[in-house]
Amino acid sequence: MKSTLFLSALLSFSVSIYTHADEGTQRGKKGGKRAHFADLNLPEDQLAVLKEIMKQSMSEKKDIMRSEGSLEDKQAQIDAINAEYDPQIEAIIGTEALAQMQEKRAQVQARMKERFALMRELTPEQQEQLKSVMKAKREEMKAIRKGELEKADKQKEMEAVNTKYDPQVEAIVGAEKFAEMKSKREQRQMKREAKADKTQE
Repeated sequence: MKSTLFLSALLSFSVSIYTHADEGTQRGKKGGKRAHFADLNLPEDQLAVLKEIMKQSMSEKKDIMRSEGSLEDKQAQIDAINAEYDPQIEAIIGTEALAQMQEKRAQVQARMKERFALMRELTPEQQEQLKSVMKAKREEMKAIRKGELEKADKQKEMEAVNTKYDPQVEAIVGAEKFAEMKSKREQRQMKREAKADKTQE
């Protein structure tokens, strides 16, 4: 069950990459908003090829997730898929955009590993409770990100969501582990803000 939780998280990230590509296409058509690939200003034919590549990559990763084997073997196979498809993606979106995608991929996988380590310390009942709370939180965060608010207002709304769910998470994982989780979350937020400030310079 524990390995399944981690593998499901990795699969979820693979799905999100393709989903963001699709959303980027739609948002670009509707209002020119920045999205995963919308700001690359790719021609429709290249976007179609990119989506097909991402779809095929995701399909192969799903098959790996559902197959038998150790966590290490599955991760090695996923890495091989990324190595196979990344050059095709780079040919479409460029080296810089691919590097950003790979950086994001590494960050998300690192967070998934942290969560997997946390799950191992919880009872099955606590695991289910935490999954339920985090799912509800993610849905609210997703709605905010897709909303029409300005960036600063979105940040305030997301902080309010954290404030809402933090006590529930702390009650499940304990004060010490929660303090560690919150510290890492704040560190990631500081890095995002620093990166955004650097981009605006």
